Amino acid sequence: MQESLSFRAVIRLASERPEWVPVLQAACVCAERAEQFDGEFAGAWVLSELKRETGEGWRPGLRTLATYGLLVDC
Repeated sequence: MQESLSFRAVIRLASERPEWVPVLQAACVCAERAEQFDGEFAGAWVLSELKRETGEGWRPGLRTLATYGLLVDC
């Protein structure tokens, strides 16, 4: 079975930028909640979720996740 591009992107992120994995997890939570709103959500929501989950609430934007192909239009 061939690995999906998303799976490979997550593995690459975890290997190269492991500090961003909790941010991706928070983004996934927000994306799931936003499904009823056409899947659109704000970066600020991700940072709020990150703070709720980890106590860490600041990142210099979510462009890193977009660079890895894990977010679109951030």
